This record gives sequence, structure tokens and C-alpha cells, in this order.
Amino acid sequence: MAMVTLTIIALGALSYQYHAAMHARIAQAQITAIRTAQLL
Repeated sequence: MAMVTLTIIALGALSYQYHAAMHARIAQAQITAIRTAQLL
């Protein structure tokens, strides 16, 4: 039972990190687009 719980917690943490990285990448792309638009 403990192994199942640890596995679920580990998968949840990895999923959270993955989604956080994706959101950071999207935010960086938006910042780049805004800066490019301001230069034009």
C-alpha cells in the first residue's frame, strides 16, 4: 500500500513539474511576442 501511495505522489509531482514548465514556456513566448510587437 505504501508503494502505491509513493508512486501516485511521485507521478503527481512529475505531472506538476511538467505543466509548470509548459506554462513557463508559454509565458516566455508571450513576453517575446509582446516585446517584438512593441519594437514594430
